[in-house]
Amino acid sequence: MNKSYIIFITLLFLTLISTQYPCDAASKEYFYAPDHLQRLEDEIILEMNKARANPHKYAESTIKPMLKRFTGKKYNLQNKIYSTKEGITAVEECYSVLLKTKPTGLLHAKEELRMAAQDHVRDQGRAGMIGHIGNDNSSPIKRVKRYLSSDYIYIGENISYGLSTAQDIVSFLLINDGMPSRGHREILLNPKFNLTGVACGYHKAYKTMCVIVYGRLQKE
Repeated sequence: MNKSYIIFITLLFLTLISTQYPCDAASKEYFYAPDHLQRLEDEIILEMNKARANPHKYAESTIKPMLKRFTGKKYNLQNKIYSTKEGITAVEECYSVLLKTKPTGLLHAKEELRMAAQDHVRDQGRAGMIGHIGNDNSSPIKRVKRYLSSDYIYIGENISYGLSTAQDIVSFLLINDGMPSRGHREILLNPKFNLTGVACGYHKAYKTMCVIVYGRLQKE
């Protein structure tokens, strides 16, 4: 059987640019502790599944309250002020779209996808790079194929830089500030994906990064 691949690659490139960032030794030690990273990775999967299982409820409970935190294009996140490109407009658009979006299947954790995501975190984090191509010239699909055969027909990847909670990461992937195509939202809610792997860690320039790989087995 001929193998073919459809690759979806999008990244959340600091749609929020913080004017202040907590980076004291104690907070860094806590964030990068293995148990904290594991918890965050699990929470991101749970948060994505909340949005996929009930987009309407997620719009009301998570996206709508964000509207109150804007002053112009400035966003107040946990007492820190961030700059956005579109401001409240992108949040309102996301809210409206989610209200009309049908529920889709849940994402299930796949260790091989997490390992592929972790490779990219380690590679980019040390160098302070961004994007989907690694220092070793690896693409998302090449990283996945290190751990899985070519049974994967659909592979997708989202990357978030600078955010450190599951709700913030998923919310801003859905809002997709500054990208008219809303590619982050499309990939996160794509019903063709039913597997995921998440890895988070240190980034030299943006302090934190999370790579989310999505997939679906061809044989399913």
